[in-house]
Amino acid sequence: MDTLEEFIKNNRRHLDKYDPPTGVMKRVLQRVNFIPPMGIRLIRVAAVFLVLTATAFSFYYLGQKRKGSELESLSSPDSSPAFAQFRETENYYKNSVNALFRQAAPLLTSNPDIKKEYSQDIAHLDSIYLDIRKDLKDNVANQDVIEALIRNYRIRISLLEDMLNRLEGDKHNEKLKHNEI
Repeated sequence: MDTLEEFIKNNRRHLDKYDPPTGVMKRVLQRVNFIPPMGIRLIRVAAVFLVLTATAFSFYYLGQKRKGSELESLSSPDSSPAFAQFRETENYYKNSVNALFRQAAPLLTSNPDIKKEYSQDIAHLDSIYLDIRKDLKDNVANQDVIEALIRNYRIRISLLEDMLNRLEGDKHNEKLKHNEI
């Protein structure tokens, strides 16, 4: 047994002869229960609010992280078959446009008016292309965006083919005039 307990048991009748002054017990209970009932409710409400906020933030953060990882996976060439196919198609059109431009470049140097007109058209198509690429980053899975990019490349190819036909026709006509003289 503890010495304090032993002392209290041995001297119990000497200790019980004194009554505490009035109000002491009330003050002791107030100190022991220092949180009033309204405070308990406020603490509970704050705890629930904190848990709900933390849960909402967690779901938002995890959703953003997942969305970012989906975009990362789609931006890599070998991530999804659809995106890989789009990359292949885009490379095909880029190569076609570059080949036609290399073919037209010598003819454009001798025709500055056509070169200026072509540069303006390509600048306009480039600005549209950049807007579509922004949409593609925001809406990777949207087939309409991919089709718009392909349409942009087809317009470029059509523009280059028309220009080449016009330039080669002019060149052919000059040869005929030169041979007639």
